[in-house]
Amino acid sequence: METQDKNILSNGQLQKLPIGIQEFKDLREQQCLYVDKTKQIYNFINSAIAFHTSIIYDTKI
Repeated sequence: METQDKNILSNGQLQKLPIGIQEFKDLREQQCLYVDKTKQIYNFINSAIAFHTSIIYDTKI
């Protein structure tokens, strides 16, 4: 898949959006914008686990 020429202003510089890029190495070589969402995913999973656990305990008789 070919990348589209989409750009975004980041830190005062124009950066390419990594549309269609699957490999992190390619993303870095082409100097595309990268946003690490690891912490948000971790928080989401933990809150989902806590929610699921609370439902289990609330429905036990």
